[in-house]
Amino acid sequence: MDGGEKISKPDPVHNIVEKGALLKQHISNLVSSRLLAMHGRPPAQFHSNFKRRDDETIDLGEKSCKRILVAGAMTLVMVGIMATLVGGIIMAVTEADTVPETVTAPALGLTCPGDIVRKTARGRSDALVSWRSPTTHFIENDPNSTVEIVSNYEPNSWFRYGVHEVIYSVIGNADDDGKEETCSFKVTVKDLERPKFDDCPGNIEVVTDINGEFVVPPWSKPKATDNAGIPRLSSTYSGQPFHIGTTPVRYAATDQSGNTARCSFKVNVIDGTPPVIENCPDDITITTGQPEWTMPTAKDNGQLVSFYSDRTSGDIFPVGRTMVTYTAVDDVGLTSECSFIVTLIDLEAPVFTDCPENITATTDKNGTYLAPTWQVPRAIDNTGPADVSAIHADEEFELGRTTEFTYMATDAAGNTANCTFYVTVKDGTPPVIADCPTNMTRPTDRGLPTSRVFWPHPKASDNARVMYFHPNWSPGEIFPLGVTNVVYVAEDSEGLRTKCSFTVTVTDNEAPTFIFCPPNIEKSTDSAGRFDRPTWPTPRATDNCGPPVIMASRPPREFVLGEKAPIQYEATDSSGNNATCLFYVTVLDNTPPVINNCPSDIRITTDPGSPTGRGNWTTPSATDNGELIGFSSNLNPGDAFRIGRTRIMYMAVDKGGLMSKCRFSVTVVDSEPPVFTNCPSDYNLVTDAEGKFNYPTWERVGATDNSGNEPSVTTDFRFKMFQLNTRTRIEYVASDDYGNNQTCVFHVSVTDGTPPEIGQCPSDITVSTDFRSSTSRVNWSLPSATDNSKQVTLLSNIERGQSFRLGMTMVQYTAIDPVGLTAECNFTVTVQDTEEPVFASCPADFKRTTDPNGEFDAPVWETPSAVDNVDGPVEVTTTYEFKPIELDVTTPIKYTAIDEAGNNATCAFSVLIKDETPPVISSCPTDISLTTDPGLPTGRGNWTTPFATDNSKHVRLISNWDAGDDFQIGTTEVTYTAIDNAGLTASCQFTVTVVDNEPPVFVNCPSDFDLFTDANGKFNYPMWDLVQATDNSGIEPTVSTNFVFQMFQLNTRTPIKYTTADAYGNNESCVFYVSVTDGTPPEFEECPSDMTVSTDFNAPTGQVNWSIPVAADNTKQVTLLSNMEPGDNFRVGKTMVKYTAVDPAGLTCECNFTVTVIDDESPMFMDCPANFERTTGPNGEFVAPVWETPSAVDNVDGPVKVTTTYKFKPFEFGVRTPIVYTAMDAAGNNATCAFDVLINDETPPIIENCPSDITIPTDPGQPTGQANWTLPKASDNGPGVGLVSRWNPGDDFPLRRTKVIYTAIDAAGLKVKCQFFVTVIDIEGPVFTSCPQNIERSTDADGEFEYPMWPRPIAIDNSGLTPDITTSFTFIMFPLETDTPIEYLATDQAGNTGKCDFYVRIKDGTPPQITGCPGDITISIDPRSTSGGATWTTPSANDNGRIVSYEPNINQSYEFPLGDTNVTYIATDSVGLTSECQFTVTVEARCNLSLSTPGQKNNYNYKFMFPLATSEEEDKMRFDFAVRSGGTVFVALAEDRESPHVYEIGIGSKSFMRCGVLCKPRYVTKRTPGILNPSNQFHRFWITYTNNGLIQVGKGSEKPFMQWQDPSTPLDIQIIGIASYQKADWIGYLCKYQAKRMIGQL
Repeated sequence: MDGGEKISKPDPVHNIVEKGALLKQHISNLVSSRLLAMHGRPPAQFHSNFKRRDDETIDLGEKSCKRILVAGAMTLVMVGIMATLVGGIIMAVTEADTVPETVTAPALGLTCPGDIVRKTARGRSDALVSWRSPTTHFIENDPNSTVEIVSNYEPNSWFRYGVHEVIYSVIGNADDDGKEETCSFKVTVKDLERPKFDDCPGNIEVVTDINGEFVVPPWSKPKATDNAGIPRLSSTYSGQPFHIGTTPVRYAATDQSGNTARCSFKVNVIDGTPPVIENCPDDITITTGQPEWTMPTAKDNGQLVSFYSDRTSGDIFPVGRTMVTYTAVDDVGLTSECSFIVTLIDLEAPVFTDCPENITATTDKNGTYLAPTWQVPRAIDNTGPADVSAIHADEEFELGRTTEFTYMATDAAGNTANCTFYVTVKDGTPPVIADCPTNMTRPTDRGLPTSRVFWPHPKASDNARVMYFHPNWSPGEIFPLGVTNVVYVAEDSEGLRTKCSFTVTVTDNEAPTFIFCPPNIEKSTDSAGRFDRPTWPTPRATDNCGPPVIMASRPPREFVLGEKAPIQYEATDSSGNNATCLFYVTVLDNTPPVINNCPSDIRITTDPGSPTGRGNWTTPSATDNGELIGFSSNLNPGDAFRIGRTRIMYMAVDKGGLMSKCRFSVTVVDSEPPVFTNCPSDYNLVTDAEGKFNYPTWERVGATDNSGNEPSVTTDFRFKMFQLNTRTRIEYVASDDYGNNQTCVFHVSVTDGTPPEIGQCPSDITVSTDFRSSTSRVNWSLPSATDNSKQVTLLSNIERGQSFRLGMTMVQYTAIDPVGLTAECNFTVTVQDTEEPVFASCPADFKRTTDPNGEFDAPVWETPSAVDNVDGPVEVTTTYEFKPIELDVTTPIKYTAIDEAGNNATCAFSVLIKDETPPVISSCPTDISLTTDPGLPTGRGNWTTPFATDNSKHVRLISNWDAGDDFQIGTTEVTYTAIDNAGLTASCQFTVTVVDNEPPVFVNCPSDFDLFTDANGKFNYPMWDLVQATDNSGIEPTVSTNFVFQMFQLNTRTPIKYTTADAYGNNESCVFYVSVTDGTPPEFEECPSDMTVSTDFNAPTGQVNWSIPVAADNTKQVTLLSNMEPGDNFRVGKTMVKYTAVDPAGLTCECNFTVTVIDDESPMFMDCPANFERTTGPNGEFVAPVWETPSAVDNVDGPVKVTTTYKFKPFEFGVRTPIVYTAMDAAGNNATCAFDVLINDETPPIIENCPSDITIPTDPGQPTGQANWTLPKASDNGPGVGLVSRWNPGDDFPLRRTKVIYTAIDAAGLKVKCQFFVTVIDIEGPVFTSCPQNIERSTDADGEFEYPMWPRPIAIDNSGLTPDITTSFTFIMFPLETDTPIEYLATDQAGNTGKCDFYVRIKDGTPPQITGCPGDITISIDPRSTSGGATWTTPSANDNGRIVSYEPNINQSYEFPLGDTNVTYIATDSVGLTSECQFTVTVEARCNLSLSTPGQKNNYNYKFMFPLATSEEEDKMRFDFAVRSGGTVFVALAEDRESPHVYEIGIGSKSFMRCGVLCKPRYVTKRTPGILNPSNQFHRFWITYTNNGLIQVGKGSEKPFMQWQDPSTPLDIQIIGIASYQKADWIGYLCKYQAKRMIGQL
């Protein structure tokens, strides 16, 4: 355009074409983007080729890409032009307007091209880019415009790959107010060219050896190149081990734009290694036939296809040895075996098949029984027949006794079993009662309505033993009035009973008794001579038969003073018996004398200094109504009275003996206080330097009192430590018995003269700086200050808990007591820097995972920085060298920061690139459902096997089930697993469900039961076999029933149902019926027997009662009918009573009995004598009984005739003589009056010479012992004494305690027993039949020996029982050279023991061992010295036994002389075996110093004479040396070897000088970082010391970097010592004037 042309609006057509071009560009970019996205990657990551899933390579090279893009772009442009021509161009323009590449400036009209994308030129890392330079409307319309356009890039420039921004700027002229406008666009250069591999290794194949090992041949790492620099090389292989099979190894070369090239090959490892079986069981010895063991495991470096055995844990094994073998086979057919032996020992006891049941035999009514018999039992054993023998003793059967019988079965292995049963003879014979008394009559006892009645006991006997023989009433019991029935019941040990009965009648013959008869009554006159008329209560009387009638037979009359008047009452009972009550009434004179003017109580005080006081009063007078015969006193006026109260009494007595008294008291009061005899003076005391003082003492303080009694002296003072600087008051108080007090006071003062003490003063403290600080907050335990005053103030210059700076600080504590005395405590606090630097940022671990194409983002990080608490930022170093990262390998990266103090910190992280592309399983079957095959618990499953693919082409597909397998009922999961060579897996699961629809089947379903009851109401209870069922599943189905054991109802059809169900819910039923028909009539359980009763008292009839009979029927329903009822009155004679029972079925039964009423009421004796009982005296005498003939009456007939059959004759001793009188009425009823005359023989028999208890041992080898004794003798005062016993002398007694009883019985039945015990004890111990001999072993050179073994001992015992064999021995390590006793103890049941003992001895054949024997040592000493010290690490000695001595011939404290000295360590053990360790110490005297110090701070082992190498200045001594060490080194200047006075110099990162122990604390420090760096080189130093105490330290030829002047008296330095924190090497010179020459040679 020319400059004169005007600016015009843009041509619309031009704009449309330009937008069409932009649209073309936009669509081209869009198409290329979509084409690339179609192949699964964004455009920025597009490569020239890519792989599909099946590894087929699609070529998208540069030309192909261009063709696709150009064709697509041209097609779209043509579509755009066509759209424009038809009017649809507006839509395209609208589409283009949405693209932000074009910007139009509204003001100056500056328009930039859209963003440009180019790819790098082939083989280059850049691209040539061109565009049309932008312009403005001003320039287009005015060529002479001054508007200028500038840019940072020009068209046709080369751009490196990446994104570049091109900026154009335009500034308007003055007419436009200098407006400025910019536009920009982006130029993107993309690198789409892949790297290239120059060489790629071929496939590799290797075979494993017998140990499963193999070596993969190495290969050269492939190399790749790229147009844009060196590509990043990555690999799927990072050094991990290869496994059996084919493993793909892939390399990928990736340039910075993400373009990737690949190189791959395969490593095939072939399995040549057989399987390995682990944990093969040891040989097994068992006692049961089913041994168990832990199954061994098998593994293989490949795949194990089978692992089987000919036997399984839990199988049944035969007796003896059986070999078990496990075999493992891998997938290539290689095998391995594992075998062991199972030994079965028979310890199973035999089993009795027919051991007899317990046997019981019962005696008949005559006491006889059949003897029990049985068959000898038989036994079986798991190994064959067993021998059966009886081990019980043959004994006779005794009534009521249970006898034990035992048989023993023994098999071939000696195992035994016992069969034990019991035989009991049971008593079935009831007892017999003899001498049952007849009916008797007795009078009441005196004073009672009852009578104590006696009779001779009847006797009970039994064929066994009478367990119970008692009456309801016993002789000597108290009987009530009237008739009482006495019944004796005898019961034996089996509960069998017999009864005996008679009557006892008691009559009343006793008179009444007065229970209250008034006593004699006396009345006395009063002071005027008057008295009250006597009265009394009516007397009361009682009688044993009711209250009697009381009448006064002599009524009262007027009473005369001084005369007795009799009064009498009479009581009469209903029987006419009477009693009398008599008492008297008397009136007496009872007026006493009278005393006048009786004095009142008198109170006086003691006379001065005396214990008494004198009392005075007026004497009283006395009068009486009669004659006064006496008036006197115990004390008189003017008498001296002692302290206290004294009673005075006056007494007056008249002629009648009546008395009057006058009493008063005289009280003497003591008001005089006690007097002290010695009161101490004051005490003034001072404590000494130790805080002590002489404790004050004084004599016992005493006092006296006028009372003559010693007063009590008390004090408030208690023994104590007197308070310092305090005046303590001490008070004593004297008190007499009457409360009078006196006081004694003195004082004790103690003045403090003792300074305080400080305890637990802290030691010097060395601490590290606080976290992230250059200071340290220090705490310590406060020192304790004590003082005898208990009050002390503790002051400090620095409080604990304050922050201390680096270096040494003095802390001082001062204690001050209340009087100003002081004490001090000082210590130092040293702060060191031990804190590590801290990394400000440390990268986290990098973990990347390859994508499906094996690509990953490279990790990038910045170098971490660190800071320190003291030094600030610190240097950070790393040993990591940047290199390509290997896949599946964790690459550790570590950075280290070190501060000036040598503290270091570490920043560590890792980089891991992991391959994660698993295989793929296709065509996985869906879940399968099927039913069981008919009659079987399984179903056959079939499906199409899936297949697996993987990008590696090598994939293994395995499954836990195969198509066509039989599946058990239920759901089974089938799993297919695909495994590629990288170990990545994929799985496919589906289920096979087998459903059981087949119901169970009953094996035996019972038929119906039809039953009838018999005459006894019984029927055979239906029984049927156990109902069982089977099921196709093989699992026994459950069988249940509604039936429970029951009594079936009569005439009812009872259904019984069984139901079976299998485990899967399928059911089946079995039903049958039980019917029971009634055919049994009712039955009376107890029909009353015929009964005979007597008429009721004084009546012609008798009321009869009985228990209503009970009828039972199997229906439980019965009706009872009767003609008479219990309680009816029956006439004399016989009457039939009839009961009828009817059941619901009409079946009947009857119960009949007769009732007979007789008149058997006997007459009654009125006075029957009581029993007469006499006891013979010492000579057999007794008083003869005498009585009157008794009389009797009858309730009907009146008086009766009394007769007796008794004829008087002499009474026999010990025999109860019955005397009977009989009264008979007209009806023939009689009554008896019976009493006994008994002359008791109460002398029992005597047994003499009763044996004592006997204890005997068992006979040799027997379980019994024979006992002998002298028979005892029995005697009695009468004839017929017998002596019986169950045991006899010479009998064999069993092994236990047996009671032997002798019983003597005389004719009167008196018994006496003599008993003793025979105890048979087993004192015979068991005997060992086999016992091992002593055992001896020796250790070898390695201290080992063969462990001793022996067979278990065997023992037998005389008791026939196997003894228990025990031992205290447990598995131990036997001690050397010691006889270790092994003892087995056999113990029988009696506790007797037998021993089997032997010894095991392990002889020591192993000498001691010495370890750590030092090598030869050479030391250098000052030529001025003649000896030197050497140190070494003491060697250690040990022995399998005991070291008794281990000593060197020379100790380390020894000063070695010049030359060679041998040092020998000798170790000797307890048996004399020895070992030696020897080395040589060489001492050289030379000027040069060359030695090393160990890392032991403050351990100055090397000390030399000082001064050294004196300089030109005579008063200055100098030590030149060179040292090499990694830590601080130390030089000590001391007065002598043992002196605590020392100067210590430390050289390191913080050098220091200080005055050491017992020197006043001084400390100098200086930072000297790196002064010993590098630590592997020598560094020269010098130290000078002047006589005035100036120390200077310098390095090399430099000026001193540290110096210190001792402010106190300088030390006289004579020796020098060296030490170090870490090992240090030293070079120096010890001779004078040679230092410069020597140092120059370093």
